[in-house]
Amino acid sequence: MRAFVRCEGAVRTRNRALGLIFLPPLPRPPPVHHILNVYVPTARRTARTQKGFPMGDAHLTWRAGARIPLARRLALALCAAALAIACLPQGALAADGTASGVIQILHVNDTHGHYELTHYAGEDDEKGTPVNAYAVLAGLMSDASSTVVLDAGDTFHGDSFATVSEGASIAELLDAANVAATTPGNHDWSYGADRLAELDADHDFAVLAANVVNADTGAPFFEQQYQLVDLEVAGEQLTLGIVGVIDESFYTSTPAANVEGLAFTEPVDAAVDAAEAARAAGADIVVCLTHSTDPQSFASHVSSIDAVVAGHEHVLIDEVVTAADDREAPVVEEPSSPSGEYFGSIGALALAVSENADGTWSVAGSESEQIDTAGQYALADEGVEALTDELAARNAEILDEVVGTSSTEYAYSTTELPGGWERIRTEDMPIGHVVTGSYLALTGADLAFENAGGIRGGVPAGDVTADDLISISPYGNTLATYELTGADILATIEHSLSISKACRDVLAAQIEALESGEDPMQYSWPSNSGSVLVVGGATMEIDWDAADGERIVSIEMADGGAFDPDATYTVAMNSYLPGATDEYPAFATMRLAQEWGSCEQALRALVADASWEQQVDDLTGTITYTERVFPDADPTAWYYEAVVWAAENGVFHGYDDGTFGVDDPLAREQAAAVLYNYLGGEPGAPGSGLADVADEWYTDAVNWTVAHGVMTGYEGTNLFGVGEALTREQFCSVIAKATGADLAHVDETVLGEFADAESVSDWARPAVAWAIQQGIINGVEHDGARTLEGARGATRAEMAALMKNAVDAGVLQA
Repeated sequence: MRAFVRCEGAVRTRNRALGLIFLPPLPRPPPVHHILNVYVPTARRTARTQKGFPMGDAHLTWRAGARIPLARRLALALCAAALAIACLPQGALAADGTASGVIQILHVNDTHGHYELTHYAGEDDEKGTPVNAYAVLAGLMSDASSTVVLDAGDTFHGDSFATVSEGASIAELLDAANVAATTPGNHDWSYGADRLAELDADHDFAVLAANVVNADTGAPFFEQQYQLVDLEVAGEQLTLGIVGVIDESFYTSTPAANVEGLAFTEPVDAAVDAAEAARAAGADIVVCLTHSTDPQSFASHVSSIDAVVAGHEHVLIDEVVTAADDREAPVVEEPSSPSGEYFGSIGALALAVSENADGTWSVAGSESEQIDTAGQYALADEGVEALTDELAARNAEILDEVVGTSSTEYAYSTTELPGGWERIRTEDMPIGHVVTGSYLALTGADLAFENAGGIRGGVPAGDVTADDLISISPYGNTLATYELTGADILATIEHSLSISKACRDVLAAQIEALESGEDPMQYSWPSNSGSVLVVGGATMEIDWDAADGERIVSIEMADGGAFDPDATYTVAMNSYLPGATDEYPAFATMRLAQEWGSCEQALRALVADASWEQQVDDLTGTITYTERVFPDADPTAWYYEAVVWAAENGVFHGYDDGTFGVDDPLAREQAAAVLYNYLGGEPGAPGSGLADVADEWYTDAVNWTVAHGVMTGYEGTNLFGVGEALTREQFCSVIAKATGADLAHVDETVLGEFADAESVSDWARPAVAWAIQQGIINGVEHDGARTLEGARGATRAEMAALMKNAVDAGVLQA
């Protein structure tokens, strides 16, 4: 059987293999939660309808809100598990002669040059047998008359299998798997626009991006603005139109040279224009491919489009959005799997279509499924597998070259986190040192920057091949050095840390969701997560709990030299980063110092040297992270050492929420508890008799301090002052009493060193003077003058500092 693919007047034919493609019933039905991706707790099926229409066999009738039934043979093949919809009933004729049926769309996205699923999780989380995903995709093609395969971008670039042939190997697999069309993702431009156009021209699939135009003339860049596919539904011909657009913001996500002379226009208008052109050319139903940061919003603003198949976000999207012309349009996207694998699932979207009395067609409902690529629900296409082996053999001579050896593994991804690749964007990783170390070794620069999104692989232990190095740096970026001031470098790193902190927050939410059995991909990564900078050449301490712009606790050069904000430094970076001026404004004005070779060549030169690992250690520096005892205690603040001391010695325990309350006023009962804890107070002291001392957590402490004369109630009252702040001069008096200090002969002239000495209460002057002489209180600096601020309530941080000062002075002992 043949399906005809029409391209703006031209007709191209594509043979589509048919036959029995589903496995016989499995001997033991898999648990439902293993049918879909590992993070999906139960099988998911969503039915959507707009109106009633007859379906399949004459006795089956579609009802609003009803589910589209699975064909019997697929249901048996999958042990009645709700899985693929590749064999839904193909249609029927109503009494008035109009037809109805189902268009089946298989879709993938963000495969990043991968074709093989290598380590999916089985029942015991073991590594499974490698699965050729394109062969599975081809095998799922149940009926060429009603099934279309689409790809939503980031397809031709990433894994070395793709990059060594500049995308040609993947393009051949797209053809072999009968992919009708793709839309370019942001990474698909990495070989340059001309190469992408070549891949489009040389293969059967269409590359569709209607909003990519010549910057000068506005003429479309790609050969086709739409693709037309003739399908058969209930014996009637239906023409499916396919259009595509790319998010205009991706223009700056690739080096400028890759898109030179082009413009990415606003995608909504371009998509609508392309859809209307497709309808004018005969399309009955239109599906739009988009590589987008927000496909749901995009879908809500378009018209003439019946469904949106999206890519880029790497999350599960399965929604129905009301479009600008009130169509109920399904929006679908496949996620990355929890172990960070590409091609972990294949999307299956069924559009229930019905023919109107005037001969036009409309979508009456939709249903979406995820098919686990490794689930063995279809026989892998042998022809695709043979082609893949042939392509891999062509690449092997180049990729298998041993460049050097490594004593240890420098991992890029992990199966311990939801997406696998997150750590390079949330923490310092050794593979980042390898990359920046190669830049420093080649160029001799002071520092090196690499965007985390530019690192896509790791170094194995043992032999390191060209394949390994290409996988680390697959984008063909070149290397150059630039001059930046120390101040600009600090601002740049601080902004990177703010992005990384947002990534850390998302990752924490994903991990929590995964542990509770929820879908971790419901939490989306920041769209700029790939712009997080890996920094080489500096030793830094980072405080994640600090505010934006204040996270660098300390920084020095990797060789131990001081870092000077006023100095000018040379910084090595890849060719993508100089264009990232929206994220890093300083890059717009930095001066180019020297151009070097490709980033891959830098890695090759490094790893070829037998001492490369020691070079990396010597050149790149170290990054450590401050572990705050309390999240609200700033490690750079004057009080931090005292707060840590207070926590380690059991003087302060902090609040129930884990914070210290550094700026909170210290209540008198809290001060009693601090002294009670440190001085070894014990329960059972006589009651204080003070009216405001209730039976509360502080009662033992107040009774003990009153009984031992350390604290008293207010003179002339029967009140302790519960809830009232302990003033700084009161604290001096309390400490003096606790130590048994003799205040009768204290020289009060030291008070004259402070601008507000006269404000100290008469009764407190001896105790304050004594505290000054002992080094317990040193005053507060204000515009060059020191003040005592005796009547002001002491903060909890001040109490910790004053207590530590008294202990260090030897006047207060536990």
